[in-house]
Amino acid sequence: MAILKAYAAWHKDAAVLGNCASGGVASALAEATIKTNGIVVGAAYDEELRVKHIVVERPEELPRIRGVKYVHSIIDKSIYEQIVAALRANRRVFFFGLPCQCAAVRKYVNCHYQPSTPTSNLLIADLICFGAPPQSLWMKYVAWLQAKRGKRLININPRDKKYAHDRVTYYCYDWEDGKVERKLSLYDPYAQAFYRAIAFRRCCYNCQFRGENRAADLTLSDFHGAAKVGISRERIAKGVSAILCHAEKGLHALEALNLNLFEVKPSDISDNNFPYANSAALPSLWNAFAADIKTMDFAGLVKKYGLQITKMKRGVDKWKCAVVCLLRKMGVR
Repeated sequence: MAILKAYAAWHKDAAVLGNCASGGVASALAEATIKTNGIVVGAAYDEELRVKHIVVERPEELPRIRGVKYVHSIIDKSIYEQIVAALRANRRVFFFGLPCQCAAVRKYVNCHYQPSTPTSNLLIADLICFGAPPQSLWMKYVAWLQAKRGKRLININPRDKKYAHDRVTYYCYDWEDGKVERKLSLYDPYAQAFYRAIAFRRCCYNCQFRGENRAADLTLSDFHGAAKVGISRERIAKGVSAILCHAEKGLHALEALNLNLFEVKPSDISDNNFPYANSAALPSLWNAFAADIKTMDFAGLVKKYGLQITKMKRGVDKWKCAVVCLLRKMGVR
């Protein structure tokens, strides 16, 4: 789908913005949908921290689907059926997911719901996806974290904003006993597997839903080129989303939302976000890593593939970070 318009955007509510991975655009769209008695379908953790798409119909449920989850979520057939049932009841539906999941929803709806205007009440938004690890790896990672601490983990936020600045991100772990831990995502072994692109599903390395070949009305992402269009470093640290509009329906949906919108050129977004049009190259280690996911625990994967950064490397990185922060305070960029 061609790009009609592009925007930088962020939610006007600071509390909502603080709980979103980026600028909170999906939250604003979800809020607007629920206000009209519609339903929202997005990814959430269950009690065991599996990631599944759920249906949300009340404002107080929205926090469950906020934030990024770096794993391919489960979408039960019942979710597709609830989407069609809502459309048949003339309710609005907002679906947010990976590009491949959006294509699946679009196809299912077109096959099972065929009024004169098949998707008039359906708004679909995807994200610019680097790749998605399988659920099996994610659950081994969760089990490894819990075994290390000897207690139950109740939430993981891979994009915590408390100490975030520029493109430096933190993982936040919420434990059952009330304790909260944070670490630079660079030091999380699951994040290392993600950044090295060895953990994705095989199809992610030849994704058919990149560039303009999308089933979504809107594409959302971090605005990696935000500084180049004049957005301040302070604003970027709080979260700025990029929006690519592919359909008039998407443009209409953005009207009157609780967002600050700043129009930009589509190239300001696409040129600064490699995964928009390009898949990651298949690593030489991929076959071995994919096979080992089936037979090894996460500790074994960490050791075999060197996913844990050493304490010495951490110390050097902290020293470099301190120097950079000092230079910034002195006005040196």
